[in-house]
Amino acid sequence: RMQHGGAFGPITVSTLAEAEFFAAGGFRDITYAVPIAPEKLWRAAELASRIDRFNLLIDSELALRAMEERGRPFDVFLKIDCGYHRAGVSPDDPDSVALARRMLQSPVVRFQGLLTHAGHSYHARNVDDVRRIAAEELILVSTGGSDWLEGSGTLTKKNGDYLFNARKIFGSGSPSGDLLLTTGIYDDPGTGPTVLHFGVNMRGPGVKVLDNWRTMGMRGTGSNDIVIENVAVADAAVSVRRPKGKWHRFFDVVSPIIWPLVGAAYLGVAESAREIAVTQVQKKRDDPIVQQLVGEMDTELANARMAWEQLVTAGAADREPSLAASDEIYKRRTILGRSLVRSVYLAMEVTGGASFFRSVGLERAFRDIQGIRFHPMHERRQYQFSGRLALGLDPV
Repeated sequence: RMQHGGAFGPITVSTLAEAEFFAAGGFRDITYAVPIAPEKLWRAAELASRIDRFNLLIDSELALRAMEERGRPFDVFLKIDCGYHRAGVSPDDPDSVALARRMLQSPVVRFQGLLTHAGHSYHARNVDDVRRIAAEELILVSTGGSDWLEGSGTLTKKNGDYLFNARKIFGSGSPSGDLLLTTGIYDDPGTGPTVLHFGVNMRGPGVKVLDNWRTMGMRGTGSNDIVIENVAVADAAVSVRRPKGKWHRFFDVVSPIIWPLVGAAYLGVAESAREIAVTQVQKKRDDPIVQQLVGEMDTELANARMAWEQLVTAGAADREPSLAASDEIYKRRTILGRSLVRSVYLAMEVTGGASFFRSVGLERAFRDIQGIRFHPMHERRQYQFSGRLALGLDPV
């Protein structure tokens, strides 16, 4: 509780006995970070009934079937093996993807996402071992959201390759990033301005991460500007080439993957705001206006969850990428963003003046949730995108 500033979680445990101990001590949000054995599900179910959230892990079809046989819902992560080889599914095995899809479709699983743990680091015996293990876990930084259709930065041809100069904004996680996935614009003499996609070593010469992320919200993302000066990009390292400012099949491919991930972060902010608000208004719960505001907040949050779940389903579906599928994804991205912003606004309204104090936590949630407005496709752009498709025009 001292580590949590007096709050009761979230915490992670490695045995059911630990989970039961902390639950008895008042902790309400617990993750049991070892894949659950089917014979322990009855015990897990009993504990889950006593606290707000008890997250379980699975790494097998057997455990999933055991959950379905019990017939009650569980909050579940899929455990991924990232090197320890003691537990978890392999990220390279198609059966792992099949299991994730089964979890998404299961009536008893509330799929919480993926969980990994570099347990093999325990065997490190010296600094070189630690560095080797750290090097195996590259942190990717993307500027795709800010670059979007237009791209940014200049590519100049030199000896068959390119020199790259740019200043990239919204590089989330840039202070700890290893590889930057980005774009640059090459003015092709034959085809005109062309956006190229490639990676840049963030630890290499010519790359500088600025310390300028001074923002209204999402301060913890460390989305500093990244300055790139005369960095060499090999022509063979280019993964995508597309006309500047035009819709490209690349976006049909990546959109179903991106939005469940981005949306999950903002959904978490709104869910947290909702919990704070409901706790704050308990003394006023007999007030009809409070009841209406809480009901409206929960309805907006339910709408957001439905939109996000449909995004997750679209991302997991084994179907051909298409303009029609992208249209449905961006409609749901708009619904998700609008409902999340509205739900946090209502959390502030129902809480009243107390929401203005930082110590309550709603002020931060209100600032953070605004970030979803600035991810593409912006609401009016999405309306135009969908309207053009409905009228038989090119999307952009």
